[in-house]
Amino acid sequence: MRLLVTLLSLLLSQSALTADPESDEAAAALADARFEQAAELYSAIVRQHPDDGEAHYRLGIALMNIDRLDQAAAQFKTAGEAGYQPLGVAYRLARIRARQGNVASALEHLEKMAAGGFKAPKLVSEEQDFASLRGNDRFEAVLKILQENRFPCRNNPKNRQLDFWVGKWDVTSLSQPAGTNDVRLILGGCVVFENWESAAGTSGKSFNFYDAAEDHWRQIWVDDTGGVIEFAGGLEDGVMVYTAETHDPKSGATTMHKMSFTPNSDGSVRQLWEQSRDGGKSWTIAFDGHYAPNTN
Repeated sequence: MRLLVTLLSLLLSQSALTADPESDEAAAALADARFEQAAELYSAIVRQHPDDGEAHYRLGIALMNIDRLDQAAAQFKTAGEAGYQPLGVAYRLARIRARQGNVASALEHLEKMAAGGFKAPKLVSEEQDFASLRGNDRFEAVLKILQENRFPCRNNPKNRQLDFWVGKWDVTSLSQPAGTNDVRLILGGCVVFENWESAAGTSGKSFNFYDAAEDHWRQIWVDDTGGVIEFAGGLEDGVMVYTAETHDPKSGATTMHKMSFTPNSDGSVRQLWEQSRDGGKSWTIAFDGHYAPNTN
Protein backbone atom coordinates (compact mmCIF):
# COMPACT_ATOMS: atom_id res chain seq x y z
CA MET A 1 0.00 0.00 0.00
CA ARG A 2 2.81 2.45 0.82
CA LEU A 3 4.40 1.84 -2.58
CA LEU A 4 1.07 2.39 -4.37
CA VAL A 5 0.49 5.67 -2.54
CA THR A 6 4.04 6.80 -3.33
CA LEU A 7 3.67 6.00 -7.03
CA LEU A 8 0.32 7.73 -7.30
CA SER A 9 1.80 10.79 -5.65
CA LEU A 10 4.83 10.62 -7.92
CA LEU A 11 3.06 10.20 -11.24
CA LEU A 12 -0.39 11.69 -10.79
CA SER A 13 0.47 14.36 -8.22
CA GLN A 14 -2.89 14.39 -6.48
CA SER A 15 -1.69 16.20 -3.33
CA ALA A 16 -3.58 19.42 -2.77
CA LEU A 17 -2.30 22.85 -3.70
CA THR A 18 -2.81 25.67 -1.25
CA ALA A 19 -6.54 25.51 -0.66
CA ASP A 20 -8.45 28.09 -2.67
CA PRO A 21 -11.45 27.92 -5.00
CA GLU A 22 -9.38 28.18 -8.19
CA SER A 23 -7.04 25.33 -7.29
CA ASP A 24 -9.95 23.18 -6.08
CA GLU A 25 -11.79 23.73 -9.37
CA ALA A 26 -8.66 22.98 -11.39
CA ALA A 27 -7.94 19.82 -9.39
CA ALA A 28 -11.52 18.63 -9.89
CA ALA A 29 -11.31 19.22 -13.64
CA LEU A 30 -8.06 17.27 -13.86
CA ALA A 31 -9.43 14.42 -11.74
CA ASP A 32 -12.54 14.24 -13.95
CA ALA A 33 -10.42 14.16 -17.15
CA ARG A 34 -11.76 17.53 -18.28
CA PHE A 35 -8.34 18.31 -19.61
CA GLU A 36 -9.13 21.39 -21.73
CA GLN A 37 -10.76 23.07 -18.75
CA ALA A 38 -7.99 21.92 -16.42
CA ALA A 39 -5.38 23.40 -18.77
CA GLU A 40 -7.17 26.77 -18.77
CA LEU A 41 -7.53 26.80 -14.99
CA TYR A 42 -3.96 25.77 -14.27
CA SER A 43 -2.67 28.27 -16.83
CA ALA A 44 -4.34 30.99 -14.79
CA ILE A 45 -2.85 29.60 -11.58
CA VAL A 46 0.73 29.50 -12.89
CA ARG A 47 0.40 33.07 -14.13
CA GLN A 48 -0.45 34.08 -10.57
CA HIS A 49 2.05 31.69 -8.96
CA PRO A 50 4.96 31.22 -11.42
CA ASP A 51 7.13 29.49 -8.78
CA ASP A 52 4.54 26.82 -7.94
CA GLY A 53 6.13 23.61 -9.22
CA GLU A 54 3.05 21.52 -8.52
CA ALA A 55 0.79 23.80 -10.56
CA HIS A 56 3.21 23.64 -13.50
CA TYR A 57 3.32 19.84 -13.19
CA ARG A 58 -0.45 19.55 -13.20
CA LEU A 59 -0.71 21.92 -16.14
CA GLY A 60 1.77 19.68 -17.94
CA ILE A 61 -0.47 16.67 -17.31
CA ALA A 62 -3.50 18.49 -18.69
CA LEU A 63 -1.63 19.68 -21.77
CA MET A 64 -0.13 16.25 -22.36
CA ASN A 65 -3.61 14.74 -22.44
CA ILE A 66 -4.75 17.10 -25.17
CA ASP A 67 -1.60 16.46 -27.22
CA ARG A 68 -0.07 19.90 -26.74
CA LEU A 69 3.20 18.12 -26.18
CA ASP A 70 5.80 20.86 -26.52
CA GLN A 71 3.82 23.11 -24.17
CA ALA A 72 3.46 20.21 -21.74
CA ALA A 73 7.19 19.54 -21.87
CA ALA A 74 7.89 23.17 -21.04
CA GLN A 75 5.65 22.96 -17.98
CA PHE A 76 7.29 19.76 -16.76
CA LYS A 77 10.73 21.34 -17.16
CA THR A 78 9.63 24.32 -15.09
CA ALA A 79 8.25 21.98 -12.42
CA GLY A 80 11.56 20.13 -12.37
CA GLU A 81 13.55 23.35 -12.09
CA ALA A 82 11.39 24.20 -9.07
CA GLY A 83 12.42 20.87 -7.52
CA TYR A 84 8.98 19.32 -7.84
CA GLN A 85 8.69 15.58 -8.52
CA PRO A 86 11.99 15.14 -10.44
CA LEU A 87 11.33 11.47 -11.20
CA GLY A 88 7.78 12.17 -12.28
CA VAL A 89 9.07 14.97 -14.51
CA ALA A 90 11.61 12.63 -16.12
CA TYR A 91 8.90 10.00 -16.68
CA ARG A 92 6.54 12.47 -18.33
CA LEU A 93 9.26 13.99 -20.50
CA ALA A 94 10.34 10.52 -21.61
CA ARG A 95 6.79 9.73 -22.67
CA ILE A 96 6.46 13.01 -24.55
CA ARG A 97 9.74 12.56 -26.43
CA ALA A 98 8.88 8.95 -27.25
CA ARG A 99 5.53 10.06 -28.69
CA GLN A 100 7.35 12.66 -30.78
CA GLY A 101 9.78 10.04 -32.09
CA ASN A 102 12.77 11.57 -30.33
CA VAL A 103 14.26 8.27 -29.21
CA ALA A 104 17.55 9.68 -27.94
CA SER A 105 15.85 12.23 -25.68
CA ALA A 106 13.31 9.69 -24.43
CA LEU A 107 16.10 7.29 -23.48
CA GLU A 108 18.07 10.05 -21.75
CA HIS A 109 15.07 10.85 -19.54
CA LEU A 110 14.43 7.18 -18.83
CA GLU A 111 18.07 6.68 -17.85
CA LYS A 112 17.91 9.71 -15.56
CA MET A 113 14.77 8.31 -14.00
CA ALA A 114 16.32 4.88 -13.46
CA ALA A 115 19.49 6.36 -11.97
CA GLY A 116 17.32 8.42 -9.61
CA GLY A 117 15.77 5.31 -8.10
CA PHE A 118 12.43 5.04 -9.93
CA LYS A 119 10.74 1.89 -8.60
CA ALA A 120 7.87 1.15 -10.99
CA PRO A 121 9.11 -0.99 -13.89
CA LYS A 122 5.56 -1.82 -15.04
CA LEU A 123 4.82 1.85 -15.64
CA VAL A 124 7.61 1.77 -18.20
CA SER A 125 7.44 -1.75 -19.62
CA GLU A 126 3.65 -1.59 -20.16
CA GLU A 127 3.38 2.07 -21.22
CA GLN A 128 2.17 2.28 -24.82
CA ASP A 129 4.15 5.48 -25.38
CA PHE A 130 7.32 3.40 -25.11
CA ALA A 131 6.23 0.69 -27.55
CA SER A 132 8.68 1.92 -30.20
CA LEU A 133 11.56 1.60 -27.72
CA ARG A 134 11.06 -2.06 -26.89
CA GLY A 135 14.00 -4.14 -28.01
CA ASN A 136 16.35 -1.16 -27.88
CA ASP A 137 19.43 -2.13 -25.84
CA ARG A 138 19.38 1.05 -23.79
CA PHE A 139 15.67 0.67 -23.08
CA GLU A 140 16.15 -2.93 -21.96
CA ALA A 141 19.03 -1.81 -19.72
CA VAL A 142 16.71 0.77 -18.14
CA LEU A 143 14.11 -1.92 -17.45
CA LYS A 144 16.77 -4.04 -15.77
CA ILE A 145 17.76 -1.15 -13.48
CA LEU A 146 14.10 -0.45 -12.69
CA GLN A 147 13.62 -4.09 -11.68
CA GLU A 148 16.65 -3.82 -9.40
CA ASN A 149 15.27 -0.59 -7.93
CA ARG A 150 11.89 -2.23 -7.37
CA PHE A 151 13.33 -5.42 -5.83
CA PRO A 152 16.62 -4.42 -4.19
CA CYS A 153 16.84 -7.57 -2.05
CA ARG A 154 17.10 -9.88 -5.04
CA ASN A 155 20.62 -8.83 -5.96
CA ASN A 156 21.98 -7.69 -2.61
CA PRO A 157 24.57 -10.30 -1.49
CA LYS A 158 23.68 -9.79 2.18
CA ASN A 159 20.04 -10.64 1.52
CA ARG A 160 21.13 -13.84 -0.19
CA GLN A 161 23.19 -15.22 2.72
CA LEU A 162 20.51 -17.66 3.90
CA ASP A 163 19.43 -18.90 0.47
CA PHE A 164 21.09 -22.26 1.17
CA TRP A 165 18.17 -22.99 3.53
CA VAL A 166 15.52 -22.34 0.87
CA GLY A 167 13.82 -25.55 -0.28
CA LYS A 168 11.59 -28.41 0.79
CA TRP A 169 13.15 -30.58 3.46
CA ASP A 170 12.72 -33.83 5.33
CA VAL A 171 14.13 -33.27 8.78
CA THR A 172 15.55 -35.86 11.15
CA SER A 173 17.01 -35.58 14.64
CA LEU A 174 19.04 -38.37 16.26
CA SER A 175 18.29 -40.39 13.11
CA GLN A 176 14.54 -40.20 13.77
CA PRO A 177 11.93 -38.31 11.70
CA ALA A 178 11.45 -34.86 13.22
CA GLY A 179 9.23 -33.21 10.65
CA THR A 180 9.16 -31.37 7.36
CA ASN A 181 10.03 -27.80 6.45
CA ASP A 182 9.07 -25.77 3.42
CA VAL A 183 11.36 -22.72 3.29
CA ARG A 184 10.57 -20.13 0.64
CA LEU A 185 11.70 -16.73 -0.58
CA ILE A 186 8.89 -14.17 -0.41
CA LEU A 187 8.41 -10.40 -0.67
CA GLY A 188 10.77 -9.89 -3.56
CA GLY A 189 13.48 -12.03 -2.00
CA CYS A 190 13.59 -9.90 1.15
CA VAL A 191 12.26 -12.63 3.45
CA VAL A 192 13.17 -16.29 3.95
CA PHE A 193 9.84 -17.72 5.11
CA GLU A 194 9.89 -20.97 7.11
CA ASN A 195 6.88 -23.32 7.31
CA TRP A 196 7.60 -26.05 9.89
CA GLU A 197 5.49 -29.15 10.57
CA SER A 198 6.80 -31.44 13.28
CA ALA A 199 6.35 -35.22 13.37
CA ALA A 200 4.40 -34.69 16.61
CA GLY A 201 1.83 -32.54 14.80
CA THR A 202 2.89 -29.11 15.99
CA SER A 203 3.70 -26.33 13.58
CA GLY A 204 5.48 -23.01 13.43
CA LYS A 205 6.60 -20.31 11.05
CA SER A 206 9.43 -17.84 10.96
CA PHE A 207 10.36 -14.72 9.06
CA ASN A 208 14.09 -14.44 8.42
CA PHE A 209 15.45 -11.25 6.91
CA TYR A 210 18.48 -9.03 6.67
CA ASP A 211 17.86 -5.82 8.59
CA ALA A 212 19.92 -3.24 6.70
CA ALA A 213 19.37 -0.55 9.32
CA GLU A 214 20.99 -2.73 12.00
CA ASP A 215 23.33 -4.60 9.62
CA HIS A 216 22.32 -8.01 10.93
CA TRP A 217 19.89 -10.84 10.29
CA ARG A 218 16.71 -11.34 12.28
CA GLN A 219 14.38 -14.28 12.76
CA ILE A 220 10.91 -13.91 14.23
CA TRP A 221 9.53 -17.34 15.17
CA VAL A 222 5.91 -18.05 16.13
CA ASP A 223 4.41 -21.48 16.78
CA ASP A 224 0.91 -22.86 17.26
CA THR A 225 1.26 -22.86 21.05
CA GLY A 226 1.72 -19.10 21.09
CA GLY A 227 5.47 -19.34 21.54
CA VAL A 228 7.43 -16.39 20.15
CA ILE A 229 11.19 -15.93 19.90
CA GLU A 230 13.05 -13.09 18.21
CA PHE A 231 16.60 -13.92 17.15
CA ALA A 232 19.34 -11.71 15.75
CA GLY A 233 22.66 -12.65 14.20
CA GLY A 234 24.53 -13.06 10.99
CA LEU A 235 26.80 -15.13 8.79
CA GLU A 236 29.98 -16.41 10.45
CA ASP A 237 32.35 -18.36 8.20
CA GLY A 238 29.45 -19.50 6.05
CA VAL A 239 27.24 -20.45 9.01
CA MET A 240 24.15 -18.42 9.92
CA VAL A 241 24.31 -17.91 13.68
CA TYR A 242 21.38 -16.50 15.64
CA THR A 243 21.12 -15.63 19.34
CA ALA A 244 18.16 -14.69 21.52
CA GLU A 245 16.96 -14.40 25.09
CA THR A 246 13.55 -15.37 26.43
CA HIS A 247 12.08 -14.68 29.85
CA ASP A 248 9.61 -16.80 31.84
CA PRO A 249 6.97 -14.37 33.16
CA LYS A 250 6.13 -16.69 36.05
CA SER A 251 9.57 -17.55 37.39
CA GLY A 252 11.46 -14.60 35.95
CA ALA A 253 14.11 -17.00 34.65
CA THR A 254 16.07 -16.06 31.54
CA THR A 255 16.98 -18.58 28.83
CA MET A 256 19.73 -17.83 26.33
CA HIS A 257 19.40 -19.32 22.85
CA LYS A 258 22.06 -19.99 20.24
CA MET A 259 20.95 -21.38 16.88
CA SER A 260 23.05 -22.09 13.82
CA PHE A 261 22.32 -23.18 10.25
CA THR A 262 25.23 -24.88 8.50
CA PRO A 263 25.18 -25.77 4.78
CA ASN A 264 26.79 -29.13 4.01
CA SER A 265 28.66 -30.06 0.84
CA ASP A 266 26.00 -32.64 -0.11
CA GLY A 267 23.23 -30.02 -0.19
CA SER A 268 21.87 -30.83 3.25
CA VAL A 269 21.70 -28.38 6.15
CA ARG A 270 22.31 -28.80 9.86
CA GLN A 271 20.27 -26.81 12.36
CA LEU A 272 21.71 -26.78 15.88
CA TRP A 273 19.73 -25.10 18.65
CA GLU A 274 21.38 -24.76 22.05
CA GLN A 275 20.05 -23.24 25.28
CA SER A 276 21.58 -21.95 28.51
CA ARG A 277 19.78 -21.18 31.74
CA ASP A 278 22.85 -20.15 33.73
CA GLY A 279 23.90 -17.06 31.83
CA GLY A 280 25.94 -18.93 29.23
CA LYS A 281 28.10 -20.96 31.61
CA SER A 282 26.75 -24.22 30.23
CA TRP A 283 24.72 -25.16 27.19
CA THR A 284 22.34 -28.01 26.37
CA ILE A 285 21.15 -29.09 22.94
CA ALA A 286 17.47 -28.35 22.39
CA PHE A 287 17.42 -29.55 18.79
CA ASP A 288 19.98 -30.99 16.38
CA GLY A 289 18.30 -31.38 13.02
CA HIS A 290 19.50 -32.71 9.69
CA TYR A 291 17.73 -31.24 6.65
CA ALA A 292 17.71 -33.49 3.59
CA PRO A 293 16.15 -32.23 0.35
CA ASN A 294 12.63 -33.58 -0.21
CA THR A 295 12.66 -35.01 -3.73
CA ASN A 296 8.92 -35.71 -3.92
